[in-house]
Amino acid sequence: MVRSDNSFFDSPINSFSSEMSERLGRLSEAEASVVTPLLCGLGYLYGYQRSTEVGNDRTLVALGQKLLLLEKSANGETKNIATSLIDSQFTNQDIAACLTQYTTKIKAQVIPLLLKYEAGMPQELACGFAGYLLYMKAVKCENGVYYGERNGEYYPIRCDKAAIFYSAWQLSTISEVVRHLLSNSSLWGHNLTTCRGLEEGVKNQLTTMLFKGVRWAVEQHYAA
Repeated sequence: MVRSDNSFFDSPINSFSSEMSERLGRLSEAEASVVTPLLCGLGYLYGYQRSTEVGNDRTLVALGQKLLLLEKSANGETKNIATSLIDSQFTNQDIAACLTQYTTKIKAQVIPLLLKYEAGMPQELACGFAGYLLYMKAVKCENGVYYGERNGEYYPIRCDKAAIFYSAWQLSTISEVVRHLLSNSSLWGHNLTTCRGLEEGVKNQLTTMLFKGVRWAVEQHYAA
């Protein structure tokens, strides 16, 4: 269990961007960071198509830096974080293709970190998870394919758990949707409502994203 601590959030954004570049370029790899699936989901909802667009967005880079520092501190890597960053270039990949089987990637890469912060959830993780739930908001099903909606256009949700999210989003309120999905231990292997602050944080972030837009919600906290 790890306590959320903002004392590690002082590394230069520019030194971070090269490591995020590498991670965004290999979302399908098992060792990818928590940063990768969360930023790709938010980036797609922004309207971006390529991972390079995410890497060039200073607000998403700022959020990604904080997520990476949370991940490193949870793993005991709290010293010389800035100097350990990897020097590489952005890989120009299609974000939608990277988000195939999104829930599997969230379960493998994000849920373990959420559980390490069960005593107090950082808002960065709640923000990223809210973006994931919004991406998985299936609004229709045609010929067995579930579709989300982004900027008035439909996109296929290529995830074998899409039906679960389609059903959950039929509930009456955002609070019900969030509680229903977080408490689904069959989906996550854990009842995530036991992670202190996660349910409330995700609900608040998701509400803002739905009513004011994803970009507005993120920029309130991470605009560089």
